[in-house]
This record gives sequence, structure tokens and C-alpha cells, in this order.
Amino acid sequence: MTKEPSRGRLARAGAGILAVAVTAVGVAAAVVSPLPAVSAAVPATVREPAPGDVTLVCTGSALVLGRVTDSAQTVSEAARLTPILSDSGAASDELPVLGVDGAVFGVVSAPPVDGKRAAVAGAASFSSEADDLSGYAASSCRPPLTESWLVGIDGRTGSSGVITIANPFGVTATVSFTVYGLAGPTTPAGGSLSVAPGTVATVPVASLSSGDSSPVINVHAEGAPVQASLQSALVRGLVPAGIDFQDAVRQASARQIIPGVTVTTAGPALTSVRVLMPDASGPVTVSAQPVDGAAAPVQLSVDAVAGIPVDIPLDALPAGAYDVTVEGASPLVAAVWQATGAGEGDDDAWYPAAPEISAPTAFAVAGGAAAVLALWNDGDDDVSATVTVGGRESTVNVPAHGGAQVPVASTADAVLDPGEGALHATVSYADGQRLAAAAVWPADADSAPITITR
Repeated sequence: MTKEPSRGRLARAGAGILAVAVTAVGVAAAVVSPLPAVSAAVPATVREPAPGDVTLVCTGSALVLGRVTDSAQTVSEAARLTPILSDSGAASDELPVLGVDGAVFGVVSAPPVDGKRAAVAGAASFSSEADDLSGYAASSCRPPLTESWLVGIDGRTGSSGVITIANPFGVTATVSFTVYGLAGPTTPAGGSLSVAPGTVATVPVASLSSGDSSPVINVHAEGAPVQASLQSALVRGLVPAGIDFQDAVRQASARQIIPGVTVTTAGPALTSVRVLMPDASGPVTVSAQPVDGAAAPVQLSVDAVAGIPVDIPLDALPAGAYDVTVEGASPLVAAVWQATGAGEGDDDAWYPAAPEISAPTAFAVAGGAAAVLALWNDGDDDVSATVTVGGRESTVNVPAHGGAQVPVASTADAVLDPGEGALHATVSYADGQRLAAAAVWPADADSAPITITR
């Protein structure tokens, strides 16, 4: 692959015209009567944007902190990864990670096919048994966004994290961070940066979180959208106990769905859900429903304070697979954390909320661990979905307000078609002490309807 960065363009459309005609009537005595108020509604049309190029950023290097003597916050490359990509004719390129020798991310792009967005997907995984880095991590290739939320940040002693900000486009992106912690939303010193075209910037979590143990970080981009993600490592004492690649949550919503949470080991301090309501205080209800339906859902309620994240323990969950819903009185972001244990060789993973999918969507499954496609139907009617993996189709019935799981092998050639319904989906990896998760994003995750007034 060449080193020339991909190019992209942003478009904005909108127009508004308001015309008011007034007719004045004269009278013999030249007395002018007050005119009645005249108002006109401005008609508005919501249009879907025309299909454009698909651009995805893939994790190409595993990054680590603390390997440079006397410089704990210097980022190094732990390993070069080889993402798997769907065979869709997409062009690929590399994005250098600034300040990290040899490290790169990948970028793939494809124009529309027959008037539709190209079906492009990719994924990467990483396993390590190093003295300072142990566990399994997986990620999916993601589109750049103008706003995203990094929910599963761990600021406790023994945890380290690197935020990556990838700009695959041909113009500079200006990125700002808002950190939500015990003091509410704050803008950290140096809380913005410019990301040059066709590059990846890195930001150690410790430089932003100011010692908060469970912060949530909002990433906002101007000039060009960016792909924000988190790579983290956990050390308990002197023993490495997990690594994770974490996707962003796309947007806040009053109801978030987190399918396919795998509780491998029940016990205190091994499973929890983090919730943030950015703008308003109010009650939050968490429900963890066993996928097999063998037991009633476990439900918890807490009162959340606007702008302050809350971690809710889920210690009561026995080992098994769960679909978790989080509902609040106002928009929120959420993710579930799970660890296989607290000793040497254990692993941990964050399960971010999964967006709704209402049209056929390509996805990929990384290698290195057994995986299932976890599906949740939040509607009132059953959904008959089609899952195609490597050209082989299977039909899955997902009950109303229920879930289902489909074993999936490593592939970049997979499609989820929800038929007439809508689903939420996560690729959930669990294989012994290997644990990871990647939500499936809809094909149009980087586009939004345009409102036109006239």
C-alpha cells in the first residue's frame, strides 16, 4: 500500500425562502387600519443524502504505554496487525501514527455500486502474552464521525489507555475533548488538537482524565470527521490482566442496547455497566436478560446526576450470555465491562452500546477467538433475519423484546439482513480467557438525513 492519504469531501445543503405578500386597502378618510398579523409555515423536507463513498479506518497497530525508560506516557508500537477486509474492490491505504515509529492504521474506501453504498467491512485482532501486556483484543473497521463518545475509560491505578484519532481525509481536523467525571463536564488543559490530513494522532488517557477513575470522553471534530477509538491495558499489581480495543458509542439515546455480554466468571468487581446522562439528572434502569431465557432478567435502578458517570455493579449475574438494556429519562451513553478474573492470564473487555440496524449491513469477524453474532430485537414483533457468512445463508428468528445468537467464523464477508424489522447486533468474542466485543454499525453510520426548507 502507498503512503498517500485518501481524500474526502464534506457537503452541506440547505436553503430557505419565505415570501409574504401584503395588500393595503385605502379608505376615504385616509385612515389606515392596523393590518392583521400574517404568518406562513416554512415547508421542510427531510431527504436522505445520496449514497457516497464509504471510508473506513482499521486498527493497524497495537499500541502500548510505558516501554520507554523514564517516559511512562510515551506511546510505542507493540505489534503490527493485519486487518481482514471484504473483497469489494475497495482501495486501501496506510495512515501513519504520528510520533510512533513504524505504527500505521489502515484506511479503505469505495465508491457507490449501482447507486448504493458499497458493502465494505473489516476487522483486526491482537493477542499478547508479554510481561506488560496480556490478553486478547478485537476491533472492527469504522467510519469517521464528527462526534463520538468513549465510554469505557479506566483511570484506576494499573490501567493505561491510548486514544487514537484518525483523519483519513485531505483537510485538517480540529478535535476537541470534553471529559465527564466527578466534577461534571470539563475541558482539559490542551483539550483540543489539530490532526493533519491522512494521519493518526495519539492521546494518552492520563493527559485528559485528571485522575478520575471512570471518566467518559466526548470527541468532537470540525473541518473533517475523525475515527476515535481507545486501546487499553490492565495490570493488577505486577500481573498483566487484560487488553482491549474499544469502539466509540455513536450518539446518546434515552435507550441503549448492549447485546451479547458474556459473563465468563461470576463474582464481585468483575461485571459492571457505566452510564452517563450528559444533560439531565434522573432515574436509570438497567436490565440484563439471559439469552437462553432460563431465568428472569436482572434489573437495577439508580439515580444518575447530569454530567457525572456512574458505574453500576452487576455482581448478581451468574456466568452466561446476556442482552443488556439501559433506559433513562433523557439521552445517555452506556457500555458494559466484564473481566474473566483478576489474576495472571485473565482478560477484560468493554461492550459498547450497539446502534439500530434496519437495512442489510456488511460486517466482519476477526480471528483468534470463538465468536457469536448476538442479536437483540427491541420491537413488538418477531424479526426473521438472514445472516450470510462466507456465502452461506441462515435464517434466524429473533423474538420481540428478545435476543438470539449465531456462531460465526472469522470472515470479512458477512451480511446481516433484518428483513422487515430492525435489530441491534454485536460480534461477541469469548474463548477461555480471551474476551472482546465489537458492535455492528449500520451501513450508513456516517450519514444523516438532510432537512431542506423552502
